[in-house]
Amino acid sequence: NNFAKRFNEELIYHYCLGNVVYGVLMEAYGIEKTIEIMKGLLKLESDVYVDSYSLAILKAETLYGNTLNDEASIVDYEKSNDPIVGVYLDREIKVNPRAIEFIESCDLVIISTGTFYSSLLPTIMKKDINKALKGKHIIVAINAADDGDSRDFSTFDYMNRYIDVLRDYKPDFVTASDTKAVGRKHDGEILARHIL
Repeated sequence: NNFAKRFNEELIYHYCLGNVVYGVLMEAYGIEKTIEIMKGLLKLESDVYVDSYSLAILKAETLYGNTLNDEASIVDYEKSNDPIVGVYLDREIKVNPRAIEFIESCDLVIISTGTFYSSLLPTIMKKDINKALKGKHIIVAINAADDGDSRDFSTFDYMNRYIDVLRDYKPDFVTASDTKAVGRKHDGEILARHIL
């Protein structure tokens, strides 16, 4: 009941409950303590690294020069006649060196789960993270069909955007869920064969 009083129904409907809880904890305890709390709640044994401890506002540009000024506007964006063409942060941020060290220690990186323009792309486009991915085996799992920012994407649309950001290397394997984001039933499989 206290939760319902604090947050309006629209907020709870539009956002993952986990993100709302994470946001409340972060406001109360800061990023590092929040990660430890969430790790305990989810009973995670492995380490969890955020890409940065800095705060910045994510913005997006559309094909016709419109600016989306926050993450909520990006996630809810559904104008296929003026699609998002890029995202950026409103300030420079320092990437977490432990996250970079962890990526550099990995043989395989799986890029998956999250809204494309407000979660996945902003993470891999950071110069230090992008550089750390070089030479790694990469699997891209496309499964975000219902996000407004990429609702009309086909597998090819997703991959073209990934390849644009990961210019120096191509994924080793691509998998796509059988949803409307895939476009045609087997285009993920065809694309995977094409880029390998």
